[in-house]
Amino acid sequence: MKALITTFHFFILSQLYSQVCTIDYSQTQVGIYPDSLPNAQVGQYYDQDLTFKMPIDTLGYPFLNFQIISLSLPPGLDWICSNNFNNCNYNPQLSPYGCIQISGTPLVAGSFTIDVLVYADLSVVNDYPIQFQIPLDILPFQINNSGLHFSYSQNSACAPAILNFTNDHLGLVHYIWDFGNGNFSNEEQPSAQYYETPGNFVLSYTAYDNLDSLEFYSLTEVSIMSMGNFGGGFPSFELADAYFKIYENGTLFYQSSVLMDQNPPVQWSTQLNLSPLNDYVIEIWEADQSIGEAIFGPDDFIGSQTLNFSNCYSCSLGNAIINYNVVNTIVAPTPTYYSTDTIFIFPPPAAVIVYLDTLTQELIAATQSQTYQWYYNNLVINGATEPLLQIDATGYYYLNVTDSNLCSSSSEIIFIQSTLDEPSIIKGLTQINPNPTNGDFDLITDSFWLDAKMILTTMDGRLILNGTISELKTSFHLNSLDAGVFFLRLEKGTQLQTLRIIKIS
Repeated sequence: MKALITTFHFFILSQLYSQVCTIDYSQTQVGIYPDSLPNAQVGQYYDQDLTFKMPIDTLGYPFLNFQIISLSLPPGLDWICSNNFNNCNYNPQLSPYGCIQISGTPLVAGSFTIDVLVYADLSVVNDYPIQFQIPLDILPFQINNSGLHFSYSQNSACAPAILNFTNDHLGLVHYIWDFGNGNFSNEEQPSAQYYETPGNFVLSYTAYDNLDSLEFYSLTEVSIMSMGNFGGGFPSFELADAYFKIYENGTLFYQSSVLMDQNPPVQWSTQLNLSPLNDYVIEIWEADQSIGEAIFGPDDFIGSQTLNFSNCYSCSLGNAIINYNVVNTIVAPTPTYYSTDTIFIFPPPAAVIVYLDTLTQELIAATQSQTYQWYYNNLVINGATEPLLQIDATGYYYLNVTDSNLCSSSSEIIFIQSTLDEPSIIKGLTQINPNPTNGDFDLITDSFWLDAKMILTTMDGRLILNGTISELKTSFHLNSLDAGVFFLRLEKGTQLQTLRIIKIS
C-alpha cells in the first residue's frame, strides 16, 4: 500500500509541475522533438517547448532513471523541466514522456548548438552520459518601421524649410535623434530643424528605457593536450576515453561528450556562457565504467582547476595538460523604440522672370509653371492667372508662380507707367528692323541710348548676350538659334525698355 501511495503521489506531483511545458504525446519514436528549434530573434521574447520520449530498455536492460543535467543556452535564455521539483529526474517505467521549456529574451545573434546532457541509469550501470545536440539560430535585432514613434509638422516642404518634431515617448532615459541634415540631438523634445537646401533627408529616432550593457563570457573551446594515469594503471591496455566536467558554484553545469578510444591531443568546441558572478571548476576525466568498460573499474579522475575568465594555454590539471578559450562579449543595450522616415524638401521654382512689352503694354512671364498669379500694389488681381497680363493702370506689379510640389516663387516688383494713364515718359527712340526676322536684325536708336546697357535673353530667361550700345545702329545675328521669342532689354539710369523680337525660322 505504501508503494502504491508513493507512486500515486509521484503521479500527482508530475501532473502538477508538468504545466511549465506541454508534452507532445503524438511522438512515438524515442528522441527529442523538435530536433531543430525555431529561429529566435535578439530582443524578442522566445518560448519553445521540447518534448522527449525516453527508451524503456536497451539490450534487454531496463532504464531506471533519466536525469537532465544541463542545457547550454545562448545568453538571455533559460530552461526548466517538467519534473523540476524532482531535480529533473524521470522514471521511464512510469511514463516515457517529459518536456523542457526554453524561454527568455535572446541577447546575442548567431548560430548556436544547444547541448542537452542526460544521465541514464540502467540496472547494470549508473550515470551513463547521453548528449543531444539541437541547433538554434538567433537572428539579429530587427528594426520595426511599421509605425513612427515621433511626429513632425510636415513630411514635405519647400527649401528653405523649418520643421518641428514631437516625441511620442516621453520619460525614457535616453534618446538619439538624427535629422538627416547633419544635426543630431539627445534631447527628449528637440528644437526645430532648418533645412536650407532641397533633397531627401532620412530621419531616425531611437529611444532607450535603460542603458545597461551586459557582459558575457563564453567558453568556446577545450583541448586536452596530454593525459596520464588512467586505465587502472595499465594505460598501454587501452586508448583514452576523455571527457570533462564543469561545475558552477559546486553544481554540475556541463559535461562534454566522451571522445572514445582517442589519445590526446583531443578537442571540443563549446558555446558555454559563464557568469563572472559565479565560480567554475573544470575537471578532466577518463571514462571506463560510465561507458560500459567495467573491466577498467570506475572512471579515472585526472585533475581539476578553477576556471578563469581568460584564455589558458598549457595549463596543468593533475595528470593532464589542457588549453581552453574564453571569449568576452559586451552586449550593448537594445533600443526600446526605433523608427525612420524620409522628409522631402523640394527646390523652389526657377527664378521668375517678367518682361514688359512696351508696344503692347503687356507683362510676359518667361517662366514655365503650374499656376500663375499676378499682383498689383501687393494685392491679388482676380482672374490674373495666365502668363500674360495686360497693363491698364500705373503701379507696382509682380508675379507669383507655384509648381507641382506646391512650392512658390515670386518675381521682382516692377513699377510700370501705364500708357492709358499718362503719356509715355520713356525717352529716346528705338526700332527693331526687321521684326519678325529670320535671324538678322538691327537695333536703331537715337543718341539718348548710347552707352545704355542691353541684355538679350530667350523667353525662358536664358542669357544670349549682354553689353552696351555704342552706335546708333547695332546689328544682331541669331541664325544659329531656333525660332522663338526673344527679349532685348535696354537700361539707362532710371529708364527701362523691353523690346520683343520674333524669330520665325
